[in-house]
Amino acid sequence: MRYDLAIIGGGAAALAAAAKANELGIKTVLMSKGLPLGGTCVNVGCVPSKMLLETGFDLWRALHPRFRAVAPAAPPFKFSEAIAEKDELIQVSREAKYKALQAEYKSVELIEERARFEGEGKIRAGSRLLETEYTLIATGSSNRPLEIAGMDALSPGDILDNSAAFQLRECPKSMIILGGGPMGLEIAQMFAHFGSKVTLLAATDRLLPRAEPEISRMIREILEEEGLAVRVGIKATAVRKDGQEIVLSVEDEGRPCEFRAEKLVVAIGLKGNTEDLNLSSVGLAPDERGFIEVDEFMRTRAAKIYAAGDAAGPPWLEPLAAREGALAVENALAGKRLSINYDAVPSAVFTEPQVALVGLSEEEAVKRFGRCDCRTVELKKVSKAAITNQTRGVAKMIIHSDTRVIIGFQAVSPSAAEFVHEAALAIQHGLKVDDLANLVHVFPAYGEVVMITAQAFTRGAS
Repeated sequence: MRYDLAIIGGGAAALAAAAKANELGIKTVLMSKGLPLGGTCVNVGCVPSKMLLETGFDLWRALHPRFRAVAPAAPPFKFSEAIAEKDELIQVSREAKYKALQAEYKSVELIEERARFEGEGKIRAGSRLLETEYTLIATGSSNRPLEIAGMDALSPGDILDNSAAFQLRECPKSMIILGGGPMGLEIAQMFAHFGSKVTLLAATDRLLPRAEPEISRMIREILEEEGLAVRVGIKATAVRKDGQEIVLSVEDEGRPCEFRAEKLVVAIGLKGNTEDLNLSSVGLAPDERGFIEVDEFMRTRAAKIYAAGDAAGPPWLEPLAAREGALAVENALAGKRLSINYDAVPSAVFTEPQVALVGLSEEEAVKRFGRCDCRTVELKKVSKAAITNQTRGVAKMIIHSDTRVIIGFQAVSPSAAEFVHEAALAIQHGLKVDDLANLVHVFPAYGEVVMITAQAFTRGAS
């Protein structure tokens, strides 16, 4: 069978590509084997983690009310029920995507088999050998394994990734979370709110190393105030099991140290799911972490082969993967030359409060332009924060020194994942700091911090 387009994968990039191909009437085959349709986000990432986080937030707020008039109360909580409710949501989401592909995408054939290249324009899916004009690799990513002494002696279930952590049927009394990125922070706060004693360890010199130091420092202080133990600059060296505990040996500022807990969750980054694709048969070679290099149009070095989403490397964001997948199809088969302004792509960490970032950091701006101007405003300057008794937070805006164009924005705040889009839109369209400083905002709202930070370039935040 010959197709105009073959899509390998079943996550956000693959499904968005299938939707675009169907819209254009392109004869397409989508091959997916592994996670059910929806990929990481639906099955083991965004959807389950955010639901479990929200469950933990409800529990935490009941125990720690924000107002004197409300007495703390310990509501009945069933961890197993939280997991069951999460599983139900995943099933509904899976079915919605599967049914949409089967019923609505008339130009797209689904083959639930693992695919691999067998030379230019040829792909084997199970027992079938398919021919295709164009191919999109959208196989996603998976967690990088922890490679330290003692791993071979452990049994399955001793060390967890995010997927396994979300499948636990009992809440551990104690947990070590290894990893200071978004996944590590979310899992750490989630299980701390569920009642685990959590130790969060990061190899980097601060949490969220892509974030500004002010942002990293603020979210660390908030987590520590909630009772989490946080250590940075940690190098894991060995692991073993002692009775019912996992013992992690580390170097802390050059000194040997051990941490013990009932469970160890590893969240140290991702690798591309490309090892079984036989890429060498089409002249491609992924990098050392399994990611495929693409140009601004999502083209690989191989003729008529594109890659999108996590398989094409960072940033690893579900909506970005979807945009890349659709864009790749238009570029390959509709004669377009579309690209993405990655400086305007926002991201968020769904802790409470949330962390949101878009554009360049101060350090990145100095490297690119030689200098920049920045302003930082504490959330307590925002009336909504005072009204809601949620004043812990900070926002930072970065602008071009000469043009006054906004080039970066970061915040720790409730609803930061919502109002960061204002800064993203400003960056996308080259708006100047005065454009946001003079824009009338809703009052009271956390999003006013964007306006106040912009105003701070010309007058005090007070």
